[in-house]
Amino acid sequence: MAVLILRTLDLKVSIAYSSVVHIGIVIAVLLGASAAGLLGGVIIIIAHGVTSSGIFRGANILYERTHSRSMIIVKGSLSLNPHFTL
Repeated sequence: MAVLILRTLDLKVSIAYSSVVHIGIVIAVLLGASAAGLLGGVIIIIAHGVTSSGIFRGANILYERTHSRSMIIVKGSLSLNPHFTL
């Protein structure tokens, strides 16, 4: 799935696929059933919940400014707005 993300041209689709990859990692860690694995899985779930909403909001901001979700069109936006990386 991670290789498929590199081939997508839609910004929101690539964010959604990366979320699926992260949740797949969490499931694999939780199936291991070790104490460190469970703690790591919980940390990844919390981090994913906090960051994924911000990433989708950033994608929406880019869409509002460019009226396109194409990765080709929005790829240079960080050089124009470096504060957007925060």
